[in-house]
Amino acid sequence: ITPRANTIANVAEFVWITAATWMLMMFFVRDQRRFQRAEAERMRKINEARTHLYTNVSHEFRTPLTLIQGMAEQLEKDPGKWLARGPVKIREQSQVLLRLVNQMLDIARIEAGGMEPEAIHGDLVRFTRHVTGSFRGLAEYKTLDLEFIDQGMPVMTDYDTDKLMQVLSNLVANAIKFTPSGGSVTVKVTRVCEASGDKA
Repeated sequence: ITPRANTIANVAEFVWITAATWMLMMFFVRDQRRFQRAEAERMRKINEARTHLYTNVSHEFRTPLTLIQGMAEQLEKDPGKWLARGPVKIREQSQVLLRLVNQMLDIARIEAGGMEPEAIHGDLVRFTRHVTGSFRGLAEYKTLDLEFIDQGMPVMTDYDTDKLMQVLSNLVANAIKFTPSGGSVTVKVTRVCEASGDKA
């Protein structure tokens, strides 16, 4: 190979490497910008979802607070009439408030990556009856009939009390919220037999 041809080959190789490097850099910058846009959009949606969730939970505080305030006023006006039922209703709504506070704390723990399941072995029927019963005051406030139905036998299984309480509470609360006055809400626990075993 002649020196001139060698020079041309070296120049061509340099130009090719430079062009390839430039193209790779352009692809990298384009992908980086695309990733940044996607990440910004993801964060925007997360923030919107977080705001929406906090707003919904915050609104849910109004009903139990209103019921507690109303019951306190009734106790002041006519303690003889409400002395027996008033503290029970206030305690029920206090439990609703506590669940809402726990939900907000769980949201923070989920965002921090510290939400691990804590399962226990217990009676699902008894637990569901207890959660449903805490909404009787709210149902009475909306003049609704809240009924719990089971098959008269325990259902022993593993479950996370906090998470299951949140799911059941949200279901019952939404059912009461969107049921017109004079209607009824029924919570039913049934045992379903399968080849792999029973489940509720």
